[in-house]
Amino acid sequence: MTRLFLDVDAHGRVAPHGEEARRALADRAGRFALLPSAADLLLALRSPPAGGAAPRPRCRLAGDLAGFPIADLVAFVHQSKLSGVLTVGSAGVERAVAFKDGEVRSAQSEAPGERIGEVAVRLGYLTEAQAAEAAQAGRPIGKVLVDRGLLAAKDLWKCFHEQVTVVFHALLLAREGTFHLADEAEGERSGVPLSVN
Repeated sequence: MTRLFLDVDAHGRVAPHGEEARRALADRAGRFALLPSAADLLLALRSPPAGGAAPRPRCRLAGDLAGFPIADLVAFVHQSKLSGVLTVGSAGVERAVAFKDGEVRSAQSEAPGERIGEVAVRLGYLTEAQAAEAAQAGRPIGKVLVDRGLLAAKDLWKCFHEQVTVVFHALLLAREGTFHLADEAEGERSGVPLSVN
């Protein structure tokens, strides 16, 4: 999902960051009520409501981790067999887990030690130099590693499985921050499709 950005200045003025963000705001012209939310989350509700279908991808749920335990949200996603990407922002780090029919399929993280190259180094499949070089290739690192013969496909799968486990565990431990669940396809977020219950 492509992110569009807004800038809010110290005087409360909102300005779209780029032409695409400006068009997205123009499509929603009207009055909105600012809802109480976490410091890192901005929620607004059209007043009066206009209704209508929303194009995909769309945000299905969003909230404050301090007010809604993430484990309960994950249980809801699993029991409801939802598909989409759950992104959690906590302690300056963003982690995302993709679900397909309620099952974990892939994960991504900005946290040191949780990126796929670092996981491969920790598991002993690569040196730090090999991981750093592959990360600079401008393509998905897993594909680079397999294409260069540095990692067998079965070993890449093991690395992705370990990464999903580590990221998912860290996500469950987050107590403060924000979360949002978007009904986007896992698409580019996944390297090797997994199915982890």
